[in-house]
Amino acid sequence: PEALGEIGQAACEAYWRATGSQTAALRDAVARASDAALAINRGAVTRQEGSLTVAVADAHRVVVAQAGPALGFARAASGGFERITPLRLQAPLGQARIEEPEFANFPWQSGDSFVLTGTASCRDVNDHLIFRCMAKGEARLVAGYLNANVKRGKLIGVALTQTDAVAYGAGMAVAARQPAPTPKPATPARPPRETPEPVSASSVVRNPARAAAQGPGLGARIGARLRGLFGSAGATLGAGAGRVGGAARKTLGQVAISMLPETPRAIDAAERSRAAMLGLRAATILLPIAVALIGTLLYFSLSGQAERAQLAESARTLSAQALAEGQDPATQLTRIDAALRKIDEYAQRAPEDKAFAKMREDLVARSDAMRRITRAQPILVYEFATASEERRISASTLGAYVIDRVAGTAEHLVRNAGRPTADPLQLVLPAGATPAVLRDVAWASSIGDRWRTEGAVLFGVDSAYEYRSAENQTFVLRWPSGVFSATSQLGAGELWNGNLYVLDKGVGQIWRLTRGGDGGYGATSYFRQPYGPLTSTVDIAIDGAVFALQANGNVLKYVSSAPATFQPNTPEPIGRAVAIAVSAQDQNRGSVFVADAEHATVWQLGKTGEFQHQYRAPADEMNGMIDLSIDAVNNTVYVLTPKRLLAFKFTP
Repeated sequence: PEALGEIGQAACEAYWRATGSQTAALRDAVARASDAALAINRGAVTRQEGSLTVAVADAHRVVVAQAGPALGFARAASGGFERITPLRLQAPLGQARIEEPEFANFPWQSGDSFVLTGTASCRDVNDHLIFRCMAKGEARLVAGYLNANVKRGKLIGVALTQTDAVAYGAGMAVAARQPAPTPKPATPARPPRETPEPVSASSVVRNPARAAAQGPGLGARIGARLRGLFGSAGATLGAGAGRVGGAARKTLGQVAISMLPETPRAIDAAERSRAAMLGLRAATILLPIAVALIGTLLYFSLSGQAERAQLAESARTLSAQALAEGQDPATQLTRIDAALRKIDEYAQRAPEDKAFAKMREDLVARSDAMRRITRAQPILVYEFATASEERRISASTLGAYVIDRVAGTAEHLVRNAGRPTADPLQLVLPAGATPAVLRDVAWASSIGDRWRTEGAVLFGVDSAYEYRSAENQTFVLRWPSGVFSATSQLGAGELWNGNLYVLDKGVGQIWRLTRGGDGGYGATSYFRQPYGPLTSTVDIAIDGAVFALQANGNVLKYVSSAPATFQPNTPEPIGRAVAIAVSAQDQNRGSVFVADAEHATVWQLGKTGEFQHQYRAPADEMNGMIDLSIDAVNNTVYVLTPKRLLAFKFTP
């Protein structure tokens, strides 16, 4: 701490006394701090770290003693391989130092191999690589392969290979650790690497007298060579290896010993200073960036909180204005809509805050009462596998018929008894039909004299198809020749009084097709001349009168080709409309239903346009509606969205 404080003080003094720009001041501060760090570290003693590993063996076992961050590997003659490491040293290599010795006792046999080394020597080395090197045979080959493959020869330690189990004498006591000498401040010159000759005890076995004469010098020579090769950092291990050599002379049979040389790299004061200044320079560069980043995050956080607080205050003010009494209805509805938009905006910014939940409910309730909105909870009848805006539906008493204009398919979604969901029944078209040109579908039933059979009629470009549910078969209804021209565009189809009605948007006409005595169909135009408004008609409904729905929400009514009265008096204008249907095949009964996709609303009107109900879902279930149909028998409205078929009850 004192050294760091001195470095920091030098940097601060240089910064505040510097002249010029802020960048120049920072540069001077870094240079002054660098000089201070060099002065403090000059002459510092390099820290020495090492380990001591000793092995003592006899005819039956080898005992390995390790002190410091040491490590060992053992490979049996049978191929078994394991790490000689105490259980409490199973953490990543080099992270724990154990000063007291640890002992491992192994029964061995001819062909076993051992490698004893320090943990720093084999850090990040795969155990499998050491195992492969140890499988090369006796110690000289093991040492050679380790030196060639492990850290480019940086491994330091001892390799042992048992070649013959012959015992001589008793074991020898383990030598104590010898202190390492203090290195010079400057980086010592690295001595040239020598490859030590393998030491073998075979001569001891063949000539005991000679071995006794030469034995004491063997361990000493190994230790001396290690000290000469490795310098001060390897002196301790060298002494230990010398003791191991002496023990081998006295107790081992034919044991080959080969050293694994390494020259440790000393770190001098200048390098320490460079490392310290590198960190200081990095801190000088990164500190302003970190401060700027923190400031930016705080700014966005505080600005976001301020924005949310502003939105909350605005929502409270608008809500209070919207719920005030004695206002003009149109003005109050405008204020309610503005307050709801502001509350929704606040909810998007703070979704966890439910402070405006009750206020929103009050605003929605007031808006519903003024607009005469009936909230209807739709039931999910069927969910399609893929979304499509080219589907059309027609309700039946058992469910709904659905066609897909793009896929050219038709299905009957049959409602399950006691359950709201439906199961699809695929309609099979006649052979040779072109299902890709289907345009609309209409429920066929004798109820209300709509049709002569039960099922559905599919309207296509070239012909129609009659599906008879009792027979589960589909038959072709050929269009009369010359009725539809190249400019024709079939927009919708309906059934009434046993006749087919087809909207031709291309020419602005409604064709009525009547079945003749021979089974063929003759066509007559509903209007004497093509009628312009029909080119923008999106759907038709027929109860004896013809209702033509325009995309802007206007409804045109005709009786016997003549315009009839239909004046909607809705609380607000009908928006973008997509479908129209009637609930009775009688001009004097039932209602007219209009699907308003813009407001996600189903309008229920009288046969002359008088307002009856406005149905909306509690949430966004009916958003994006593309079609609707009415089951008058069960008082059910079916709403089609690109992905779902929904249903809810209406008031007759």
